[in-house]
Amino acid sequence: MQGKSVSDQINARALLTPDELRRFDNDYCIIFEKGVKPVKAKKYYYFTKPEAKKLAEVTLSHNEPRDLDRGEWRKYNPYNPYVPEDQKKGGGQDLKVESLDELFEEEKKEEAPLLPQEEVKEEPKQEQEKVENEVDLQAELEAKFDELFGEI
Repeated sequence: MQGKSVSDQINARALLTPDELRRFDNDYCIIFEKGVKPVKAKKYYYFTKPEAKKLAEVTLSHNEPRDLDRGEWRKYNPYNPYVPEDQKKGGGQDLKVESLDELFEEEKKEEAPLLPQEEVKEEPKQEQEKVENEVDLQAELEAKFDELFGEI
């Protein structure tokens, strides 16, 4: 018997080689979409269409200043909010505020009624000792303050 050998080969090839990509026509593109095979399509040049030319006429460019009314330029001052000139002449009010206390009125709080409590009687000697201790503590704090920061 003669020997016979059969072999199958599968050679994969890249979609486009770098050389083919360099020679690719500039008017065409390859569209890659997930789940779909790549598509070779002609490029859509939107700026050559008449609709795009109409849109370009009304589009603002920050690089090309036009005669536009951009409003009045002013410096921001948080302590005196901006009031237009025509309102100032017409008796506009001064909005300058020295402190936030002027802006808010104090609300009168109703105090809760006091519940009767038992009076604890202390002996007079203990009260005198507490007052002396408080005075000594205050004097010591003042002396220490003067020592650290100097007399005021």
